[in-house]
Amino acid sequence: MSGIRTTYAGLISLFTGLVTMITGLLVLVIITRSLTPEEFGTWNLIGTLLIYGMILDPIVSYWTTREIARGGNDGRSAIITNELLSIVGIIIFVVIAFIISKNSIIDFNILLIGIILIPNRYLLKVLSAINMGWKPQSVGYATIISEVSRAPLVLLFISYMDLGILGVIIAYLLTTLCNNIIQLILAREKIRSKLDIKNSIKWIKLSWLTLYPRISLLLYRTDIIIFPIVTGSILGVAQFSAALLIAGVVNIVGGLTGPAYARMLETQKNEHIKDNLSRFFLFAIPISFLTITMAKESLYILNPIYQDFDKVVMLLTIQSFLFTLSSILIQYLTGIEKIDIGNLATFRDYIKSTFFNLSTFSLIRFSIYLVILTVMLLTIDSMDKNIILFWAIISVSVEIPFSIFIWILFKKEFNFKFPKIRVLKYSLSSMASFGLIYVIKNSMINYNDGFYSFVFNVVILVCISLGIYTLITYKIDDDVRILIKSVIKEIRK
Repeated sequence: MSGIRTTYAGLISLFTGLVTMITGLLVLVIITRSLTPEEFGTWNLIGTLLIYGMILDPIVSYWTTREIARGGNDGRSAIITNELLSIVGIIIFVVIAFIISKNSIIDFNILLIGIILIPNRYLLKVLSAINMGWKPQSVGYATIISEVSRAPLVLLFISYMDLGILGVIIAYLLTTLCNNIIQLILAREKIRSKLDIKNSIKWIKLSWLTLYPRISLLLYRTDIIIFPIVTGSILGVAQFSAALLIAGVVNIVGGLTGPAYARMLETQKNEHIKDNLSRFFLFAIPISFLTITMAKESLYILNPIYQDFDKVVMLLTIQSFLFTLSSILIQYLTGIEKIDIGNLATFRDYIKSTFFNLSTFSLIRFSIYLVILTVMLLTIDSMDKNIILFWAIISVSVEIPFSIFIWILFKKEFNFKFPKIRVLKYSLSSMASFGLIYVIKNSMINYNDGFYSFVFNVVILVCISLGIYTLITYKIDDDVRILIKSVIKEIRK
C-alpha cells in the first residue's frame, strides 16, 4: 500500500522548508557574526568542496528513490554501497582541497576538517532517497528535529567554546547524525532485505548516467573555487555567499515537488503537476518579493558588513526563482521517463533518454556561466567594488534563457498552459503587500536600535506583509481557499 500522500507530504515539505529557513537564518546569524569574513568565506569554500566529495552519491540515491517508489525494498544494498562510495568521495575532497590551498592563501589543514562530514552525508542522502520513494513526509520529520537542534549546537561551539570553523563543522556533524538516526528508524521496513549484489552492480554500471548531471552541479558551484584562485582573495566569496544565502530562501518552495515526483514514479500519472506548480507560484512569488523588499535589512541582520550588497540579493533572488522553477520542471520531465524500468535498455537508449539530454543542457548552461565569470574576473581589477554585482548579473543572465528553454520542453511534453491569470494574481497581491511594507519600513526600522529591537521590527513587518498577502489571495483565488481547506483536513487526520 502506498505511503505517499501528495498533499500532506507536500505541506510537510513546505513546513519543513519554513522551519529550516527560520533555524537556518538563526544559525547563519550566529555564524556570520562570530566568524570573520575570511573565516566565513572559508566555510563556504568547504561547503563547495563537500559537493565535490558527494559527487558519487547519485550513483545509488538517484535510482533508490525510483525503485522504492515502484515497490522495491533493497534499502540495505543502497546504504552499504553508498557508504563504500563515500571513501572515494573523501579522496576526491582531499585532492581538490590540496589543489586550492596550493593556488591560494587558504590553509590546507582548515579545509581538511570538512572530511568528517562526508560519510554521514552519504548516509543521509541514501536514507532520504529511501524515505522519499516511500513516505516523503518522513524526510520532513527528521529534518525538522535536526534543524531545530542545530542553532543551540552552533551557539555552544562557536559563541561559548569559541571553536570557530571547527565548531561549525562539529555542530553540522551532530545534527546530521541526529537526522540519520531518525530516518534510519523510519525507513527500517525498507532496509530489512538481504544484500543484493546485482542491484549494486546495476547502479555502478549506470554510474555514467547519474554522474553526468552531477558534473553540471559541480560546474555551477565551481564559481566559489574560481574566485579565490583568480583573485587571490576569499573576501568576495563571503560577500557573494551572504547575498546568495538570503536570495536562496525561495529554494525552500522546491520541496513541494518531491512527493509529486515520487507519486509520478509510483502511479505513472501526472495529475498532481498542475496543482503543485500552482502552489509553487503561490509561495515562491511572495517569498521572492519579500526577499527583495527586505534585502538590506536581512543582510544587516547577518552582519552589518554585508548590508551594501542588497542589489546583489535582488539579482540573485531572480536567479534562485528561475533555478528552482527549472529544477522542478526537470524533475517532472525525468519523472515520466520509463527507460530505467527493467534491464532491457541499451547504452544507446540511455543516450537518447531525457536523463542524458537534460543533463547535457545543464552542462552547457553552467559551462557558459563559468567561462563568462572567469573572463570577467581576469579582466576586472579584483579590488573593484562592483565585482560582486557583476558576478550576480552574469549568474541571472545565464539562467534566464535556460529557464525559458526548459519551460518550452515541459509545455511540449505535458501540454501545459502557463497559468497567466494565477501568476498575475499572486504577483499583484505580492506587490500590494510588500510594496506597502517597502514604503513604511523606513519609519519603523532604525539601524541605530539594538540588534534584538531591529530584528523584532523586521519580523513584525514580515508577518504583516505575509498576513496581507494571505488575506488578499484567499479572497481572490479559489486554489488558496482549497489549499487552506486541505491543510485543515490533513491536520484533522
